[in-house]
Amino acid sequence: MKRDRSSVPEETLRTLLRQKRIEKGYSQLKLSLLLDNTRTFVSKYESGERYLTFTEVILICQVLGVDPMEVTKEVEKLTFS
Repeated sequence: MKRDRSSVPEETLRTLLRQKRIEKGYSQLKLSLLLDNTRTFVSKYESGERYLTFTEVILICQVLGVDPMEVTKEVEKLTFS
């Protein structure tokens, strides 16, 4: 299966992670510092300019205090059901 940044699952994942970041009260800069990364990393994955790897998603979830399995289930529920 070819990956597509504009696919519904990819957009849903980005939206969920962005919502979780905002709910936590973190700016893109704050999250990037907690991830030991750059603000552009967060900006680019949130805008769809960059794909996230599986391990990056897990790390982002850990930093946000979100269960990666819950995010996975939510993406599945919203896009594959």
